[in-house]
Amino acid sequence: MSRYCLRLLAAWLCLGVLAPAASACINDRESDKAEKEFKSRYIDQQTPTGTTPTPTTPENRMLTVSATAIGAVLLIGAVTITVLPRRRQQ
Repeated sequence: MSRYCLRLLAAWLCLGVLAPAASACINDRESDKAEKEFKSRYIDQQTPTGTTPTPTTPENRMLTVSATAIGAVLLIGAVTITVLPRRRQQ
């Protein structure tokens, strides 16, 4: 049980050390400039009315389904490895 607590503590410490770097990315100095550029390009333009969304092709649908299936299999495998107890070698 103490190993589990130690691993949990290590994970929280790593998260605590790495998480503040994310705020530096979010509050970038260039965001004001990029926002003004975005507004000048896209907000002033009128959107066309009556546009239809592009239909999905069978190839795109198959790619989406296969990528989702692979992700689900990897997720299930990771959860299984993490949750199931390991056999101790003696």
